[in-house]
Amino acid sequence: MAAGLVDPIGFYTFSGLELSDDAGLLSEVRGAGGIIMVSGLVVGLGAFLRAWSRTSVVLAAVIFLSLGVARLLGIALDGYPGAEVIQGMAIELVFGSLALFAFFKCGMGTFGSR
Repeated sequence: MAAGLVDPIGFYTFSGLELSDDAGLLSEVRGAGGIIMVSGLVVGLGAFLRAWSRTSVVLAAVIFLSLGVARLLGIALDGYPGAEVIQGMAIELVFGSLALFAFFKCGMGTFGSR
């Protein structure tokens, strides 16, 4: 999502969406892009550093599932957003579900134990 942070207009154009060059709108989009980019870095750390694995799995589940569920809500409230957005939503829901599965399957779901 670094592209959403660095070039939000180009990133969203790739998804079939058109952003205006309004500074407030671009600031909001860059802010969301920054959160997602940093979250991705934390999730990536969990793949290489065992000490970060629990945090990364929880963060992946929270981020991906919240994005996917929010998009589902958007479909219900706003209508069909386009195939590219639906594809992204499906990927978010799959990754979020996999992270949630890993959280419980790997014994991470028992708080206080590690």
